[in-house]
Amino acid sequence: MLREWQRHGIKDLTYFPQDNAITASIDKVNSLGIKPVTFRIELFVVLKNGRKAGLSLARCSQMRGAASSFRKVVEVLEQVGRDRGLLIDDESQWNELCGILA
Repeated sequence: MLREWQRHGIKDLTYFPQDNAITASIDKVNSLGIKPVTFRIELFVVLKNGRKAGLSLARCSQMRGAASSFRKVVEVLEQVGRDRGLLIDDESQWNELCGILA
C-alpha cells in the first residue's frame, strides 16, 4: 500500500525484515498538504493455538515530525484498510487483539 503512495509524497520507504517493520517519511511536498513526518509500522502475526490465524496487527509510531501529520497518516491508513476490507469489523475481536499490543 505504501509503495503505491510514493508518488503522493512518501519517501525513504524501508522494510526491516528482522523486525518485520517499515519506516517511511512524508515529504514536505505531498498530496495531503501536511507537514513532514517520519513514522514506523511494526507488523505482528497473530497466532491461534500455535498456528497463524490469518491476521496481523500493526503498531504505528511517530518517530519525528508533526503530531497532526502523524494522526492524518494513521487516519488515511485506517480508511484505505477499511475500504480494501483489510480491517476487523468485529469490535470485541478488535479490542481483544488491541490488548495484545498494550
